[in-house]
Amino acid sequence: RLGECEFLKNSGARESGWELLTPRNFPANPKAVARILDSLKNIKIRKIYQKDPINMANFSLDSPLLSLRLSLENGESIELEVGLVNPIDNSTYLMSSHQNAIYHVDALQFAMESLDLADLIDSKIFSIEPENIASLKIYRGAKRGNPPHLLLTKLNGQWGGKKNHPMPNAKVFKYLKKLASLKSTFILDKASEDLTKKLNKYLSTPLYTIEIEDLEKNSFTYNISTVINALPQIKMEKRTNFIIQASDRRYPYLVNKEYLRTFNKTEKAIKR
Repeated sequence: RLGECEFLKNSGARESGWELLTPRNFPANPKAVARILDSLKNIKIRKIYQKDPINMANFSLDSPLLSLRLSLENGESIELEVGLVNPIDNSTYLMSSHQNAIYHVDALQFAMESLDLADLIDSKIFSIEPENIASLKIYRGAKRGNPPHLLLTKLNGQWGGKKNHPMPNAKVFKYLKKLASLKSTFILDKASEDLTKKLNKYLSTPLYTIEIEDLEKNSFTYNISTVINALPQIKMEKRTNFIIQASDRRYPYLVNKEYLRTFNKTEKAIKR
């Protein structure tokens, strides 16, 4: 239904590790990619048939429901063709480019052919998972030498605040989980010159700046704008959204203003 979808596994610090290249260039939903790969790993063969034109036609492999191409790290490429699903016994037929056979298999556990574009896109702003965060700093406004109004650092498994005051691990993790779960209402991937200028203007004087470091010493920066009135060519209600620009994301995000209070937390508020 979506035509061709292409995923690329990144080797950088991005937590999800996957990028959607086509039909649109966005961070890929890591759960969707994992389910696709898991469904391929768990294929169970019922019977093997000879690969010939008659069997290919009988099993709908001359006009497959789904085609997959796996490009491996060693440069090898494997192509899979999946025939129509038999709803009576929940099975399908599969053909591989590197095997001279047709396999009667259990239907794939994940119905890839029914996916929408929204299923493939990672709408989460923060790519890092809470358990992988080593430190968090939130500044009011731009950093520019100002001390953070919230500082959380994990040392030897224990979270601490400013001046190394101990913080309750469970409550810090709950806050980080809420922060990491923030999702965008709109990804600003098609920016005209006017829109780019407007975005740069909003983000040049951020309301908050966030710095996160993971356990492997990778650093991520997020600039958060004030609540915005309007953006060129974007249909939106006035003063209902703000912008987040992440250092590890290609495009800025629009986020509902109700989540802005998340960045104003203090140590006392987290401890409650």
